[in-house]
Amino acid sequence: MNWQLFLPVASLIVAILSLLWMYFGAILNIKERIVALETKMELFWKPLQNFLTTAIHHPTTQSIDEKLERFDVLNLEELYELKAEIKTEAKIVEDKSSVKALYYTLLLARIDLRAHDKLRVICQSQNFTAKIMRMVLGR
Repeated sequence: MNWQLFLPVASLIVAILSLLWMYFGAILNIKERIVALETKMELFWKPLQNFLTTAIHHPTTQSIDEKLERFDVLNLEELYELKAEIKTEAKIVEDKSSVKALYYTLLLARIDLRAHDKLRVICQSQNFTAKIMRMVLGR
């Protein structure tokens, strides 16, 4: 290779490598920030979930109470059942501005987050992203 051609080729390779480094470095930084945020959210929800579980405890809602006791190990179907039961109970509350209505709303948000996490794990374990890409690309 001619030495006059070497310098432009080398500088082009360095430029491409630095662009790749900046791109993937930013992605790694974003992933780290997401993990930190998820950890903080879990630290927020765990004590709140324990409080809400005891706050809405009622003799007529034994099914809800039982599922809330096992909340961390519920499967997706049980989470959706719990969500439907809590929605039903929330409709019974007469005063929509009451504290109990707020408790139900927070529990519904927590259930949605947990269901989303479980769906994400299922999609990752079954590699849905690759399947969707193959469908889109027609391969």
